[in-house]
Amino acid sequence: MSSSMEGEVRRDFGKMQGGGGGRTGDPKAEVEAGAKEASGTVEKLADKAKDAISDAADSASDLARDAYDRGERYAREMRDRFPDADRYWREGSQVIRQQVGDSPVLAFVLAGLVGVALGWLLFGGSSHPHHRR
Repeated sequence: MSSSMEGEVRRDFGKMQGGGGGRTGDPKAEVEAGAKEASGTVEKLADKAKDAISDAADSASDLARDAYDRGERYAREMRDRFPDADRYWREGSQVIRQQVGDSPVLAFVLAGLVGVALGWLLFGGSSHPHHRR
């Protein structure tokens, strides 16, 4: 029997017992029936939550798969449209790796200067509200 069905059966059984306990005035039967009904309700809510989480995970997986497929299609279209771009990228990367390997200190200094220049362009002057005095 599925967990959801089991929860419903417990809840319904608890309601039936609660009805009997209420008619006879037996407090113990009423408490037991209430506990069984609550147990069934809690199980049903837990099953609904588990199903909702599973559905959300499936949706996220589908969205990620769609995004990956779309990116792969765009990359393929760009490779077809610009066939030499891949070669330029590989050759440029190789030249940069070689230059950094030959003189790493110079590469580090140049990277720092580029960072300072970008920082100055983005945050320099009095136009940025966080740097005004």
